[in-house]
Amino acid sequence: MIAKKGKETRNQIIETLEQLFIGKNVNKVTINDIVQYAGLAKETFYLYFDSKETLVWHFIDTKLSGLNKYLAKLEVEGCGKEDINKIIAYIVSFLKKHKTLMKLMYHVRFFSFI
Repeated sequence: MIAKKGKETRNQIIETLEQLFIGKNVNKVTINDIVQYAGLAKETFYLYFDSKETLVWHFIDTKLSGLNKYLAKLEVEGCGKEDINKIIAYIVSFLKKHKTLMKLMYHVRFFSFI
């Protein structure tokens, strides 16, 4: 279990990644960029993530978890035609809120790390 300070540091790395991706292509962002921008030692980065790819996938998983939960709930509960507009509105709202995620997915061509 990660202590509170550890969670804060991990979140700081993730937030830094998101900020860097606003202005740069994922392929141009380096671990050195991340630790320099976050004000951390490189060793600290590696305490939380094995690589930039691990960090990117964690970022994607974290951002998509809400959407996945919503879609799983719909799968269990089912949905009728009247729910389609709600689903579309939710997905559009999600995409607007997570523009950085969409940019990241475009740059990595979604599953190019696999």
